[in-house]
Amino acid sequence: MPFEKRDPHSGAKIFIPTPSERAMVKQARELKKGLEEVEAMKAELQKLLDQAKKETS
Repeated sequence: MPFEKRDPHSGAKIFIPTPSERAMVKQARELKKGLEEVEAMKAELQKLLDQAKKETS
């Protein structure tokens, strides 16, 4: 649960993420980036496989 704090000027509530929440968001971003890289490699490999099939046919 994020830390709740008041803005000294406006009195509005501000929610500050905890270190564990920041770490979780960072891991999620890294995972998404890694999955995008895997998808790109998968597409490249499929392209190479299709070329190899055409050459052998």
